Amino acid sequence: MNPAISISILGLIITLLVSPQSALCANPILSPPETARWTVSLFSDSGTPGSAPDLTKALPAPLPKTIRFTKTGDSGKVEKVTGNHTETEYAKASFYLKRDEQGQVMLVPAGILGFIDEVFLTQFPGVGWARPQFLIGPMLVREEPCQYFRRTTPEADDPMNPNPEQIVQEAWFSEKSGLPVAFRSKGITRFYQFEATPNTKVILPPEFQKAWNAYYRPPP
Repeated sequence: MNPAISISILGLIITLLVSPQSALCANPILSPPETARWTVSLFSDSGTPGSAPDLTKALPAPLPKTIRFTKTGDSGKVEKVTGNHTETEYAKASFYLKRDEQGQVMLVPAGILGFIDEVFLTQFPGVGWARPQFLIGPMLVREEPCQYFRRTTPEADDPMNPNPEQIVQEAWFSEKSGLPVAFRSKGITRFYQFEATPNTKVILPPEFQKAWNAYYRPPP
């Protein structure tokens, strides 16, 4: 066998033996399982790209400090906590239900308004882009070994803007579980904490169910 080929194969074997979790996390878990519950804590973080996330400064009011997600099959609940107030919103199938400025329940296709939380039934908010081509390497987050992903992408808040600003998005995934640990973009870091699996299905409250019955039309 060619000596150069032998050395390359040996190097590959050593890499896999020494860091099997790193190789595994090149394909992180981007979508929640059928049933899951997790809480995202939000922090003000102006760290430079490539630095570890700063998890010490809570967002100022009226921005939420935590967001709790519960998924049970094709239904889910989002609880946004700001101070002593909790705003609860719901998802069902490919739609999102929340109150408008007048307090009326509205039904919209999930993600159509560009809000990342609305798509939580199908992907963990903020990190769905973290493919192997964006993997940078290992990094510690609160002493947990993680794999760090980064990309630069056009700002998506205004789809009518022909020259959107380029923003940096960063994501950290646990080497042990493959689950997201943190996501940073535009001066805000989201820190993920996973909880026990819920044992009861999310049911729409009467007012939300009424809006669903009034506006939802099943696909042909």
